[in-house]
Amino acid sequence: MTQLLFLALAVSTALPAAAPPACKTVHTGTFRMASPNGVTTLITRTATRQTELMSNSTQQTTYAVKWLDECTYELIPEASVFVKYPAMPRHARLTVRITSVSESGYQIESKLNMLPEIMRSEVLRVR
Repeated sequence: MTQLLFLALAVSTALPAAAPPACKTVHTGTFRMASPNGVTTLITRTATRQTELMSNSTQQTTYAVKWLDECTYELIPEASVFVKYPAMPRHARLTVRITSVSESGYQIESKLNMLPEIMRSEVLRVR
């Protein structure tokens, strides 16, 4: 029994752990995301702020960015968002989890705190 336990421990420590996505590589930059309705959003993100410009609009929306961990961040609407979207509740928050990163971009799961649905999207790097 002791030998089996030792063998299991030796094998488990010898196997490489699953590498987490390289989320820090997409913390900042310029990105593009397409929605199912054909609208494309240009995203520009710094460490603390994100601006979005939709292809069917001339007005940017701006959010504060709060990183919860290396792969999860929260978007908090700035005052200008409530002017553009007056019906948006003041406590609206969008939590975004980066699920994978590639050379061309990354995959996300996002959830608005007021809705049960989780949205999945692909976000591409703009070079």
